[in-house]
Amino acid sequence: MNLAVSQSPPGPIDPARQRRGRVQALLIFLVCAAPVVLGTIAYFGSPPTGRTNYGRLLAPAPLKVAAQFVDGTTVTADSLSGPWWLVNVDSGECDEACARKLLLMRQMRLAQGKAQTRIERLWLVTDDHVPVAPEAVLAGVRVAHLAAGAALGTAFADEDPVKHLYLIDPLGNLMMSFPWPPEEKRMLRDIEKLLRVNSWQKG
Repeated sequence: MNLAVSQSPPGPIDPARQRRGRVQALLIFLVCAAPVVLGTIAYFGSPPTGRTNYGRLLAPAPLKVAAQFVDGTTVTADSLSGPWWLVNVDSGECDEACARKLLLMRQMRLAQGKAQTRIERLWLVTDDHVPVAPEAVLAGVRVAHLAAGAALGTAFADEDPVKHLYLIDPLGNLMMSFPWPPEEKRMLRDIEKLLRVNSWQKG
């Protein structure tokens, strides 16, 4: 014998309850993000006397350029959130300077010891060439292709991005640039300071 079970249609969503849910979600995000934001402001906004950052501080903002990872997913602040990212912008043909940038990013990551797991590396390819670089420096690097005609100057704080290395924070914001070639020890100190004052990691 079949028993018919009647189900009442779901009632209308309570706008007040929906607003409370959104506020709660926002508060949770802010609590998680606070160490990144406040730590950066605390150290670089008001550095101790006689101590200044080497890299150029940028107004933290998501990377405003169209790009796709080689697996077809889009590069967004959300897809980059979690670790810190060292970023190289260059042609897929990768000349000697490009290879040196990739090598330096690898060395900067390894120099962090146990904290190296908090750093990832991203190569934004400016053309349609298949990325070519020495295997030793390319291992572990995420590769993404920039869309044709991407406004790089606007996206990278009116700089020539090929002549810089960049740092993206754990919230997916572009926040610092280093000139190429950099003063390596000073660049390393900046990265170490940021990792020390910002302990947040995406759960």
